[in-house]
Amino acid sequence: MINKIDLPELFVNNFAWIRTQDRNIIKFIPYSWQKDFLKLRKQYKRIIINKSRDIGSSTIAVLDFTARALLFGGDFLIASYKRDSASFLFETAQLFLQRLKEQMREYKEFSDLSPYFELEEDTKHSLIIKSTGSHIKAMEMTEKVGRSFRYKYALFTEIAHWQNPRDSYKALIGAGVANAEEVIESTRNVDEPEGELFEELLENPDYYKLELDYKVNPAHDAEWEKDKRGKLTPREFAQEFEHSGERSASGNLVIPLDAYYRVINRDILEGLPVELGGDVARYGDDESVLTIRKGNKVIRQIIYKHTDLMQLADEFYAVYVNEKAESIKVDAVGIGAGVVDALRRKGVNVIEINESQSPYDSKYQNARAEMYFNLREKAMNDEISIPDDSELKTEISYTHYKTNSQMRIQIEAKDEIKKKIGRSPDRADSLALAFYDRSGGEVGIYSI
Repeated sequence: MINKIDLPELFVNNFAWIRTQDRNIIKFIPYSWQKDFLKLRKQYKRIIINKSRDIGSSTIAVLDFTARALLFGGDFLIASYKRDSASFLFETAQLFLQRLKEQMREYKEFSDLSPYFELEEDTKHSLIIKSTGSHIKAMEMTEKVGRSFRYKYALFTEIAHWQNPRDSYKALIGAGVANAEEVIESTRNVDEPEGELFEELLENPDYYKLELDYKVNPAHDAEWEKDKRGKLTPREFAQEFEHSGERSASGNLVIPLDAYYRVINRDILEGLPVELGGDVARYGDDESVLTIRKGNKVIRQIIYKHTDLMQLADEFYAVYVNEKAESIKVDAVGIGAGVVDALRRKGVNVIEINESQSPYDSKYQNARAEMYFNLREKAMNDEISIPDDSELKTEISYTHYKTNSQMRIQIEAKDEIKKKIGRSPDRADSLALAFYDRSGGEVGIYSI
């Protein structure tokens, strides 16, 4: 007696037919990795695939989810980055069901499943399995796709190339039923902002991650590789077929190193306002750091070691007066609150920042994430100039971000960074504070 939970794997491995890109219909012969994928699907509800092109990852996901919708009920959504891809994958599901129905008539052990195969076309890219009421729907991910389909199963294909991936993904995830099953698969898109969400999701622990390069397709032999490498640059081949790219070495850095290097000692004029960012040492071996910026140009960072709170407040005050600063933003977590109080008693326009407080923009986990992404945006847009400091570079090189289970951007904790580099990222924090605007508006910059 066959266990029903094993039927999707059995049906896909033995009874699937597919249409090739040149429109021929052939028997589906799964690659070794595809067989392993079907076994993984029985263990993991959410899988993400960082993949090469032409390895059949979307095909195997469509076949698996179609079999599950047929056998267990529940709607299946196919979300693709372009119309012809969505249409092709929908045809894959449709053909699988049609050929499965024909083959089941030949097997007595599956005769009781015959009612499962009554289909009804709903629209051009939507069908209904009558026995279970399951809908299978395919859609192109245009810029304005919203919540429109309450799925149990979802394939998000080439998500790094969607027009508006972050908002579309958030809307679709919100439409899924409880315990929905999802497969995300994409090549990387490291040069464009559309690729950022995929980079974040690759580090999301809610997904089981697979990384598959071109070699998992047996047809990609030495002759195939020679032909492809002759047509593509090394970087293009790496991104298309080796699931890699420029960001692979640095992972999901808050500030990509190429952007960081571009803004070191960038030749821009000083401007207004003059603002300071003060990070107060929490422990004896940490540094207190004060960043001075004039407009978008950081003039310098002043480092204080082993300074008591009142002396530090005096030092901050002296710089505030000498630089004619408009404000000073201070990290008020822990002992930083004492410096804030001392500065206020001196009449300083001090802005208290608690990095764990709520952000202005709800897409961030807290003010720390919002603060760093404000700095990230300015660096990636080549708007700022920062000093050439090896210690600052190290801190920035080890500050990562991820998207948490609430789909909010979260910055790596200070203590985790300290474990890696042996110190707290005080210089990077001070730099981010100097540019942070708690009002939610743009930081005012005026030329002089």
